[in-house]
Amino acid sequence: MILFYVYYLTWMFIVQHSQALRCYTCSYVPTTGNRACIENPDKVGGQKFTNCNKKFCTILRQELVNPPGFVNSFLRGCEDKATNDVSIDPTFKTYYYACTSDLCNDGDGIKSSGLGVNSDGYFGENLLVPGINGSQQIQQINLQHVLCIMILYYLIC
Repeated sequence: MILFYVYYLTWMFIVQHSQALRCYTCSYVPTTGNRACIENPDKVGGQKFTNCNKKFCTILRQELVNPPGFVNSFLRGCEDKATNDVSIDPTFKTYYYACTSDLCNDGDGIKSSGLGVNSDGYFGENLLVPGINGSQQIQQINLQHVLCIMILYYLIC
């Protein structure tokens, strides 16, 4: 019976640690001259992505208001808090994008990548819908843990 517990605990450890969210991680500022992080994160030199221990893959894109469209900084990473918004001040227009599936932060930071039409019927908006892309799998794993614990309790008692 002890061997069964060891196997079960090992399985739980492997399942929990294999569920890490993979996110592209890179940055760009104009002085680097290499736009791979913006245009194609797969072509970034070095480590292209990370196994993130946070909830969301993210993109932060900061453009100058004047001249319009000039990328001042660009960052792909992962964070615990989701922000899908556009912020404009007299100097910068900043796009924030967050998503919840592996390597989903692959777009240009202005429009959603691969998500199709949003709930409002328009293309190109950054949208995060809680409960999509992975959370169902997490809930299933938690349910499996509860059921296994209940079965173990029943077998022991």
